[in-house]
Amino acid sequence: MKTILTATLLSVMAMSPPASASTGHDWRWINGTTWYVPSFGLLAYTYTHPDNILTPVQDQTVYTIIGYRNGYFQGRTAGKLGSNEISCMPLVGSVAPEEKIT
Repeated sequence: MKTILTATLLSVMAMSPPASASTGHDWRWINGTTWYVPSFGLLAYTYTHPDNILTPVQDQTVYTIIGYRNGYFQGRTAGKLGSNEISCMPLVGSVAPEEKIT
């Protein structure tokens, strides 16, 4: 049986807005956008247990941002690893003080 390993980076600061909320840049435009990562742009692996084998596979990922408030965004992620079915997950992130999306 193959277990698919994926990583989602979540940046959540529960008590205060991120520093980017006060940088003067308006990131509200990100709300309602869709982001596409081409299959050649993101290396992924499947892990086979108990053989401890990592196998490189093509990855296709699409992110849809459905909300933005106080420096944080939320949305949905759909990804397909190799020949496996499409997997959907929630997405939460923020714009870092350096104005990098995390």
